[in-house]
Amino acid sequence: ISMDSAGHVTKPLNPAFRVYQSTGTDYANGHTMYNQNITEVYDVNADMGTNGSFTAPVTGKYLFTASIYDTSAADGREYDMILTTSNRTYRWGQRQEYEADVTGFGGNMKLEGTIIADMDANDTAYVTSGVNATFTNGNSAEHSYYSGILIG
Repeated sequence: ISMDSAGHVTKPLNPAFRVYQSTGTDYANGHTMYNQNITEVYDVNADMGTNGSFTAPVTGKYLFTASIYDTSAADGREYDMILTTSNRTYRWGQRQEYEADVTGFGGNMKLEGTIIADMDANDTAYVTSGVNATFTNGNSAEHSYYSGILIG
């Protein structure tokens, strides 16, 4: 923990990462996401692996955010977002179906969510596709991302 002369407190080695899909990538139902064609925005302590899995360096509560951005959406395609950790599977609870101009627009469908997960040291966490068809996760730092941070 660091504190400057004005009293600002920071934790410069606090585990945190953010990646995004830098090239449109196809994912099939049940496959691990953010394990290819990604750009790392930051990864304090290098805890985010190239296989799409974050490894908790210490026990604690971790806040995860993720988004999928299907640029090949079609009527009837159903979506679910899943965060899998070593101890539990979390669902964002946004099970939706694409319907043009209702839940998505112009063949694009976006879902995003936040989960707080209880993790032990060396537990892993990764996002899994829960879409009833192969879809293209679009290349966008704003629309297709996965991030996490230790909060306590």
